[in-house]
Formats: sequence, structure tokens, C-alpha cells
Amino acid sequence: MTKLNGWWNEQAKAALDAATKDQSGVFEAAKAKGIGELRTAWGAEYQAKFNLADKTASALGFTADTLAKMEGLLGTRTMLEKFAEVGSKMAERGFVPGDKENRGAAMTREDAQDHIQTVRNDPAAFKSLSDDLRNRKDTPAVRKWAAAHTALQ
Repeated sequence: MTKLNGWWNEQAKAALDAATKDQSGVFEAAKAKGIGELRTAWGAEYQAKFNLADKTASALGFTADTLAKMEGLLGTRTMLEKFAEVGSKMAERGFVPGDKENRGAAMTREDAQDHIQTVRNDPAAFKSLSDDLRNRKDTPAVRKWAAAHTALQ
């Protein structure tokens, strides 16, 4: 019985090794295909978008192990497209980096300038804000005004 168990274990290990090798080859082929498709789809922007996807994944704190798992589930092309898309959205006006708990009422510099100009152009809003500031009231308008000035520093 021991010889049969040993033989069986060797056969099972050989089959598992072959399947793993085949799986690895399939994954590498799919990865190469996905990158080739992106090179065609993105054209001259390929390297910039690839770098953006890489930078985005890193900025969001994904580990190499997590990225490998995501790539296995999504495919190389889809994963890189999504990270490039998220990265471009992070660069858009209105995106305020930082976690939700610590950024408070933060806004972008451009949004701050727009808010200040809007309040200054509205006599009623400006008077109300001035009164609240003079009376040291803690109102949403005062907090937003303070956040706008903080964003400009």
C-alpha cells in the first residue's frame, strides 16, 4: 500500500505542476495580449497612461500581491484602463486628495476662488457672512468661507 500511495502522490504532484505551468503560461499570454491591445488603443499616449495607472495604484496603497490578484480577476487591460481612468479623475478640478475623515471642508484652490468671488458678488450673502463673522457665529457659511481661505494658503 505504501508504494501505491507514493506512486499516487508523485502522479498527483506531476499533474499539479503541469497544470500550474500551463496556467502560468496562459496568464502571461493574456497579459501580453492585454498590453498589446492597450498599446494599440492608447497609441502615442500609452506610456503616459501606463505611468498614470502605475502612479494611481501606488498612491491608493495597493500592494504588488493585491494588484496581481486584481489583474488575475480583471485582466491586464481592464485593470490598467481603470487605474488610468481613476488617475485622470484624481487630477480633475474639484478632486481634493486625502481621506474623508481628515480633510474636513477642504476644497481645491479653484473652487475656493470661485466661492469667494460668488459670495463677494452677492450683496445679501456677503452682508450675512460679514454679520456672522463680526458676531463670531459658527455657521455653515462661515465654515465654508474659512475653508476657502485655507485652500488659498
